[in-house]
Amino acid sequence: MPEQAKAMDVASQAVDINQASLDDLISLKGVGKKRAQAIISYRETNGKFASVDDLLKVKGIGAKVLADNIQRLKI
Repeated sequence: MPEQAKAMDVASQAVDINQASLDDLISLKGVGKKRAQAIISYRETNGKFASVDDLLKVKGIGAKVLADNIQRLKI
């Protein structure tokens, strides 16, 4: 599979925010390594997210990031 097709495939996959790895989270629009690590740290400290909207409690994740990725996020 060509790299571009592989990247497109990853970009359309659902991301379970309670299970996602650092790399999975980085694949989200507007989420880099620092924000991805913040999501994982929040999850480790506070337990699993009860809803996708709980991402807003993570430092650096705002309404725009949530809105940009809402179709790909799942619990």
